Amino acid sequence: MQSDDFKRELTYQATLAHIRAWLNKGIITEEEYADLAEFFDDKYHPIIGSLCLT
Repeated sequence: MQSDDFKRELTYQATLAHIRAWLNKGIITEEEYADLAEFFDDKYHPIIGSLCLT
Protein backbone atom coordinates (compact mmCIF):
# COMPACT_ATOMS: atom_id res chain seq x y z
CA MET A 1 0.00 0.00 0.00
CA GLN A 2 1.39 3.36 -1.03
CA SER A 3 1.46 6.36 1.30
CA ASP A 4 -1.40 8.14 -0.49
CA ASP A 5 -3.46 4.92 -0.39
CA PHE A 6 -2.87 4.70 3.35
CA LYS A 7 -3.91 8.32 3.89
CA ARG A 8 -7.11 7.81 1.90
CA GLU A 9 -7.88 4.62 3.83
CA LEU A 10 -7.25 6.32 7.18
CA THR A 11 -9.42 9.30 6.28
CA TYR A 12 -12.18 7.00 5.06
CA GLN A 13 -12.13 4.88 8.22
CA ALA A 14 -12.14 7.95 10.48
CA THR A 15 -15.02 9.47 8.54
CA LEU A 16 -17.07 6.27 8.75
CA ALA A 17 -16.41 6.07 12.48
CA HIS A 18 -17.95 9.52 12.87
CA ILE A 19 -21.02 8.78 10.80
CA ARG A 20 -21.47 5.43 12.62
CA ALA A 21 -21.45 7.38 15.89
CA TRP A 22 -24.11 9.72 14.48
CA LEU A 23 -26.19 6.70 13.51
CA ASN A 24 -25.83 5.16 16.98
CA LYS A 25 -26.86 8.45 18.61
CA GLY A 26 -29.90 8.75 16.36
CA ILE A 27 -28.63 11.87 14.63
CA ILE A 28 -28.97 10.25 11.21
CA THR A 29 -31.14 7.42 9.90
CA GLU A 30 -29.91 4.11 8.48
CA GLU A 31 -30.80 5.37 5.01
CA GLU A 32 -28.74 8.53 5.53
CA TYR A 33 -25.87 6.42 6.86
CA ALA A 34 -25.97 4.21 3.75
CA ASP A 35 -26.02 7.28 1.49
CA LEU A 36 -23.08 8.86 3.33
CA ALA A 37 -21.10 5.62 3.36
CA GLU A 38 -21.59 5.27 -0.39
CA PHE A 39 -20.64 8.92 -0.95
CA PHE A 40 -17.40 8.57 1.02
CA ASP A 41 -16.62 5.24 -0.63
CA ASP A 42 -16.85 6.99 -4.01
CA LYS A 43 -14.80 9.94 -2.75
CA TYR A 44 -11.91 8.08 -1.09
CA HIS A 45 -11.86 4.76 -3.02
CA PRO A 46 -10.64 2.81 0.02
CA ILE A 47 -8.82 -0.46 -0.57
CA ILE A 48 -9.72 -2.26 2.64
CA GLY A 49 -12.74 -0.25 3.74
CA SER A 50 -14.75 -1.00 0.63
CA LEU A 51 -14.51 -4.70 1.42
CA CYS A 52 -16.20 -4.04 4.78
CA LEU A 53 -18.89 -1.63 3.55
CA THR A 54 -22.28 -2.85 4.76
